[in-house]
Amino acid sequence: NLVSEDIAYKILSMSEGTLGEIGKVLKLAAIAAIRTKAERITLPLLQPTLVLLLITNLVWGFQVFGPVFVMSSSAVNEPPGGPLNSTITVSVYQWQVAFRQLRLGYGAAVGTLVFVITLAITLVQRRLLRRDWEY
Repeated sequence: NLVSEDIAYKILSMSEGTLGEIGKVLKLAAIAAIRTKAERITLPLLQPTLVLLLITNLVWGFQVFGPVFVMSSSAVNEPPGGPLNSTITVSVYQWQVAFRQLRLGYGAAVGTLVFVITLAITLVQRRLLRRDWEY
């Protein structure tokens, strides 16, 4: 499960984002209401961390193979992906096309497409994290 698999990374990232400059600013805003604190102080300061987590989780979603493969292939001749391909991911689809159907060229094309999408997401992430965040 992608949620439980990288929960430590998410918690560490969020706590690092909270312990930095946010702690100093929150002490200064202790008199502010809780809602105002969350809306105007905490969330804007955590915005770079949230963008990073959102994009890395999106990229990791493309790479999920092992858990789906192991959990959804119950028989030797049954392909992974669950009933009616309800749990299939891009990487599992690529494996099915390349190695079960022996369409290696198509499987390579799917892999190349995943690479291009991941590269585009990474470039968007770099652009979003490069800009100066307004506190």
